[in-house]
Amino acid sequence: MDNHLFRPFRALGYITSNVPFQLKSENLIYTIMVSIGNSFQLIHSDKLIPYMTSASQIGKIKTMQFYAREFYVTNSKNNINLWKGPNIENTFTGHSASVTGLLVLDNILLSLSKNNELMMWDLESRVKFTSQLPSIDAKQFRITTMFHPANYFNKVLLGSEQGSLQLWNLKTKKMIYSFAGWGSPVLSIAQSPAINIVAIGLADGRVILHDLKSDATVATLSQKGGVTSISFRSDGTAHMATANAQGKINIWDLEKKRLVVSQRAHVGAIGAAQYFRDEPIMLTNGNDNSLKVWTFHDTTRSAPILLRERSGHPSPPSQIRFFTDDDMITMSAGALRHMNINYSFLNRVLSKKDSKIDQLRAFDCNARQHRAFDTVVSAADGQRIARTWNVENFTIGQHQMDAGANISSIAVSTCGHFAILGSVNGHITKYNMQSGLKRGKVDAKYQHSNAISGLFVDPTNKYIVSGSIDGRITFWLLSNMTIDRNIPLGTEVLAIKHHAESGLYAVVCGDNVVRVFDIAQDVPVRVFDIGQTVVDISFSSDGRWLVIAGEEQLRVYDIPSSALLDWFLVHKKLTSIAFSPRGDYLISTHENQLPVYLWTNQSYFGSTMLEKPSDVPTYLDMPSHQSDQKSISSDDSNDKETGEAEVDKDQGVPVNDIDMEDDNDNNDQDNQEENDDENHVIVDQIGSLITLTQIQKSKWNTLLNLDTIKKRNKPIASQMKPELAPFFLSTITGLEPKFATETETASEQSKKDSNNNSKSTEQDGEDDEEKDPEGWEDWVTPNDETEQDDEDDSTSNDKVLKKNKLNGFSRSFNNDAKTILSKALENSYKSQNYSKVLKLFKKMTPSAIDYEIRSLSTTENAGIDIHMMVDFLCYQLRSNDDFDMIQSLVTMLLRVHGDQLYSENFKEDLEQLKQSQQIGWSRLQKMFHANICMLRYFTNTLQ
Repeated sequence: MDNHLFRPFRALGYITSNVPFQLKSENLIYTIMVSIGNSFQLIHSDKLIPYMTSASQIGKIKTMQFYAREFYVTNSKNNINLWKGPNIENTFTGHSASVTGLLVLDNILLSLSKNNELMMWDLESRVKFTSQLPSIDAKQFRITTMFHPANYFNKVLLGSEQGSLQLWNLKTKKMIYSFAGWGSPVLSIAQSPAINIVAIGLADGRVILHDLKSDATVATLSQKGGVTSISFRSDGTAHMATANAQGKINIWDLEKKRLVVSQRAHVGAIGAAQYFRDEPIMLTNGNDNSLKVWTFHDTTRSAPILLRERSGHPSPPSQIRFFTDDDMITMSAGALRHMNINYSFLNRVLSKKDSKIDQLRAFDCNARQHRAFDTVVSAADGQRIARTWNVENFTIGQHQMDAGANISSIAVSTCGHFAILGSVNGHITKYNMQSGLKRGKVDAKYQHSNAISGLFVDPTNKYIVSGSIDGRITFWLLSNMTIDRNIPLGTEVLAIKHHAESGLYAVVCGDNVVRVFDIAQDVPVRVFDIGQTVVDISFSSDGRWLVIAGEEQLRVYDIPSSALLDWFLVHKKLTSIAFSPRGDYLISTHENQLPVYLWTNQSYFGSTMLEKPSDVPTYLDMPSHQSDQKSISSDDSNDKETGEAEVDKDQGVPVNDIDMEDDNDNNDQDNQEENDDENHVIVDQIGSLITLTQIQKSKWNTLLNLDTIKKRNKPIASQMKPELAPFFLSTITGLEPKFATETETASEQSKKDSNNNSKSTEQDGEDDEEKDPEGWEDWVTPNDETEQDDEDDSTSNDKVLKKNKLNGFSRSFNNDAKTILSKALENSYKSQNYSKVLKLFKKMTPSAIDYEIRSLSTTENAGIDIHMMVDFLCYQLRSNDDFDMIQSLVTMLLRVHGDQLYSENFKEDLEQLKQSQQIGWSRLQKMFHANICMLRYFTNTLQ
């Protein structure tokens, strides 16, 4: 078990870095490969939803390439990683400096390092070529760009920092031609629709259209800023797009050789801009953590229109608060974002028209009235005006509120109707959220003498509680903004955080001590001396824990016992933390980190055996985008190493255990089980207590509710077409045709005979034959007794056997027809060692367990299967091991065979099962009752 309360789960909000993306066409949908730090993501172009995230590698990804169908190539410091799907398949080593460039040509990989070293690798055979390109002097030609011109087989064009270019033949390892260049570093190269002509982007903003074959410049265009990316439109419009480091996209008309439109697409440098093939659509990514798809109208001078985007915080978030159970509001420089824990594509910025907003200082939110009016209030650093935000419409709100001085703290009332603003001069003002009107302010002679550092409204909406740098906590009446009482602390108050349900609030003081108060008392109920700077604090959902964040340290305190439950270090400095309302996650933000990090609360998802915290805290890895995939892959690798048996998909039973009675396989199975025992984690029991099964709880819950699950998952039967009546039944014509009775049929037939007197005798005979077909009466009303008498004994036995087989009740009790569970029970019953049966139940799926229990016979051989099953259950109940699994099996056995067990044959078995159940459960029940009584006594919850 994990000895920490929290475990790294995953990171949210990291969309893309400034590394140029890679694009791969797959039918009508493109696959986009983007870098997110130490990992990469694959995103579909239609909805920009990521469908695969790679594992984490050593070092950040600075360049990447596609290879074949499901392979990817990335740099990893001095090495190169070859990925198959989300995992690394092979690593190429050999560079003496960090890799800065990669280029894939069929199965050839060309890599460039920081020290101007070029290497070639064979991706198919996973080896380095024995013959490499000659070394190039960086002083004369420092490589910045590698490019493969179209229809230039085995050729690569190299751009340099000096501005010159060289064309090399990779097969002969010789330089073919050297281009003089234009005196500025080459930043990007792109292929034009015309053969031999490429576009070369320079650091001084020039774009050179150059003919490689004749070494002649076709055209020269110029923009502001270095050309970071170039792309040509291929849908029939002669346009070229260029991007710069200031976030602008420039669209050029190549026929008229002039600029069509210039538009800001990103905040900061653009990593790449590329048109989709044969479509007026362009994709861009930038340094502002966003990926955008642009579309163009038919007019040649139209500006690009944003079609869809995925974006995250452009700068590291500094504060985070939960809005609902799954939604949260995060704050960064100049932006508030709404984020969802479960679905990253639902994340949105609250407003795109926020260019006037400077560095935000504080915000607060309340989701009670979010469908009616604005529910978020924020203030920028160094401003006296607070503005509201509408989360329902993701827009800036309608109201602005003046605090009279620069705002230092903000709070929204419990009801959601009021915004409380605290200023740097100690003044407090109340505004109405719906109307934006001022509804009160504190008297100047009672206000704080220094900046307000913390505000909140109590759960009953009676008090406003404020803390100040002047070292006191003040209670104000919300109704008339008059002072109620003061609590002097003697040290400055840096922050206040309250827990509405329990009435507790924690105060971060300047002496690095966190004091916990009850709203009804004026003295601290708990005092926690941290001994270092406190960045943020957060209560757990039930109010029992207080999580305190230092700069690089997280502490978890139990408030009732004042005990330190856990503490650990993180590799990045913390800026804010928040506990989810359900208590399942702890969210953290960190310095210089764009993502929001999720930590799972282990006590919420399962039991956690805590030990006494060590004297020195240990480091925990930061959550990553693929942490859950890493755990799955590691589990799979462990299964392969231990040689675990394969699982039959139909029954969920290990294939190696099917022939459990074959003498030739017994030794192999024993050896296999011994190996499994060596690799199995043994959990020691504490005294006479019980031990639970180290398997997911959902398995036993599924077993107990299997009938309900099957009924729920049963497909709805389509309406059946009514069966047609036999063609030979007579009907009476009319508005509503109906079948004729025997009398009506006879009268109808007599009429026919009278009307057909002129017909020949042969025709009359045919009518008689149709009237009374041979065998008609026997077919309509068969005589069961006669048919049964006519059958011989063998035919009768075959029919009975076939009927029983169809009903699933026929069972031959030879050794070959026994079920897997029957064989295991018989072998284990003889030796009184049920370890094999126990392992069998743990490996089987709930459906397989249900099938095996229902297959136990209660009639043949005096119900020997039931006797052995009961003996197994009694044996396990006395051992106090795997308690939850055995209880589920007992319930399942009684539910399936309960009516047959209530007979004289199984009286002793039921009595034995009852006694074994009482031995384990009665002792445990007494212990539960004693602990509950003690807990109620000490917590004053006795009714």
